[in-house]
Amino acid sequence: QAAAFLAAADRYLALFHDLVALLQRRLGERPSDVPDVMASLDQPGGDGEPVAWYDIDRIVADHAAGTGAPRPSSPEDKMTTHIEALRTWASLPDEEKTHGPSQER
Repeated sequence: QAAAFLAAADRYLALFHDLVALLQRRLGERPSDVPDVMASLDQPGGDGEPVAWYDIDRIVADHAAGTGAPRPSSPEDKMTTHIEALRTWASLPDEEKTHGPSQER
């Protein structure tokens, strides 16, 4: 059972590293964009409330509604959709995505 939790942590750590690298590149090119980047983190969702990026159920539901994809039911599928939605939101091209730490434990 611990292996599943460690694998999930590795996937989110890889996402975190990708997002930090993307943010560093974008802000390095135009430091004046910091206020815009910070404001985009608080963009309201469909109901007008700010969407917390860590709210898996909300992000997955919004992503499914926006793409027409079915809502996943298993925790593993929700996590995969959550990570996919965050990568889409950040517009990370495939070549910028890292594989992160080894998935073997």
